[in-house]
Amino acid sequence: MKTKLIAFLMTMMLSSFAMANCEVPEKPEIPDGKSASAAEMFKAKKAVDAYVKAGEAVLQSCRLTDRRQNIVLSDIKKIASEFNRNLKVYKERA
Repeated sequence: MKTKLIAFLMTMMLSSFAMANCEVPEKPEIPDGKSASAAEMFKAKKAVDAYVKAGEAVLQSCRLTDRRQNIVLSDIKKIASEFNRNLKVYKERA
């Protein structure tokens, strides 16, 4: 009985840990390329890279519905595209 209880508790702890890692990351703020400084663009690049990496980890390791998977993937693409557009504007200005 004690062994079953310990096994159950361990399973619950591990599954709650796994579920915590399956949260979709928060979208990073993208600065406006027309007015952003180099430091702001660099900070945004790091934030976008971390967002994409975390989103990809969610897609690979979590059981998501097809609809949820499509939403996460779409959000990743939108954030990356938005950053790239603003980076292009920043580089044209600089």
